[in-house]
Amino acid sequence: MKETLAREKNVLNSTFFTIFSLVVLLSAILLLSIVESHYFNKLRLSHNINYHLYDYFGLIQDAETGQRGYALTNDETYLEPYYTSLSKIKKKEQEITVAINQDVDRSRQFKQILALKETKIQELIHTISLMKLGKRKEAIDIINSNTGLTNMTQIRLLIGDFKTQERLRTTQIRETYYRYKNIIYVLFVVALIVTGFNYYNLRAQITPLIAHLKNVNGNLQKTVIEKETEIQERMRVEAENTKLLHHLNQKNQELNHFAYIASHDLQEPLRTIKNFINLYEEEYGDNLNEEAKSYFDFIIKASNRMSKLIHGLLLYSKIGSSASFSKNDINKLVEEAKENLKTLLDERKAIIEVADLPTIEVYRIEMVQLFQNLIQNAIKFCPGKQPQIKIGYKELANEHEFVVSDNGIGMEQKDVQKIFNMFARLHNEKEYAGQGIGLAFCKKIAELHGGKITVESQLNKGTSFYITISKNVEHV
Repeated sequence: MKETLAREKNVLNSTFFTIFSLVVLLSAILLLSIVESHYFNKLRLSHNINYHLYDYFGLIQDAETGQRGYALTNDETYLEPYYTSLSKIKKKEQEITVAINQDVDRSRQFKQILALKETKIQELIHTISLMKLGKRKEAIDIINSNTGLTNMTQIRLLIGDFKTQERLRTTQIRETYYRYKNIIYVLFVVALIVTGFNYYNLRAQITPLIAHLKNVNGNLQKTVIEKETEIQERMRVEAENTKLLHHLNQKNQELNHFAYIASHDLQEPLRTIKNFINLYEEEYGDNLNEEAKSYFDFIIKASNRMSKLIHGLLLYSKIGSSASFSKNDINKLVEEAKENLKTLLDERKAIIEVADLPTIEVYRIEMVQLFQNLIQNAIKFCPGKQPQIKIGYKELANEHEFVVSDNGIGMEQKDVQKIFNMFARLHNEKEYAGQGIGLAFCKKIAELHGGKITVESQLNKGTSFYITISKNVEHV
């Protein structure tokens, strides 16, 4: 008895230390994420301020260029960039003020720039006013003096000093970030080692208990097998089957939930990639050659395609989750699918012949999606000629059978099963656009209704899809 109590105490201690080390491990991961987010925001702010300062100085230069052009030529068309720049300067000042966000050092530096800018703007306004009053010589004398040049030089120097300070801040931010990151990594490695050691120790202590429990369980199972009657055995099997069915449904729900969560979480790194590419192009776009720009374009296109695939996976996981299971006129559902594709149907002048379809219990939204996908595929894979689509129906003993036929390119017999796989494609994307998920949707929708989807096709002669729906399908 004492030995058993001592063993249980050791197991509890090992369990406690294992959980504690896991908490430390997860805390290190969370802390690293927080630190990365904090310092990334600081770096982005510094880059944005530099970007705004560059634009701000350019606007002042544009205003001065308009003033000089007008003074030298007396042509008022030169005042257009002058007035445009004056209106944009105020807006840019507001953007810089928001970015600085009451930072004392940055505010002090920017106030100095604002003071010099105001002096420069007053000089520009004064000289233009003289020109309009006919005092061109006085305006030219002011422009030829060193006052404006000195003022612009001081503004340039102050903005250059501001940018230098921002670069220093960026360097300090990076150094601080890497210092904290290294500390967190050390904490992570230590926690990982401790967790591994505690897990090994806990496993070594639990293994004898598991073996003992297995032995006891084996003896109990033998006793049950010897004493149970045939009726009791049948009841046990039936109960086990019910339990397994419930477990399977639960796992399916968990799998769908996982696909939903994963699809949302996977979008975030894609958005991060595109945001960083855009930031990099804004900062260094003028220094990139055509080959580098083509690389960035390829990355953005690949990210967009991945985003569409993830969105398709999300929609796939949501099939059957709607509460739209009810009695529906299939004729109306086909009309709704046609209305969704109206632009495409009009553009291709597609002909659709629909037989008299029944009114049955189905998932309305999913059935509209099924017919919409099949009609869209029929049009897409019918290049160079007018699409002709037929939708028929036949009642079977225990099922409703629908058929969607077209006059498209068809396919080889070896490909008829492959097309229903998720992301499966028989053609490259340049030939026929899409993600290869439409028919996978159709297969899942048919199975949701207790049926299946099959295909008959001849290359270059067309394709027929057969969809069966059970008459005894139940809403789950």
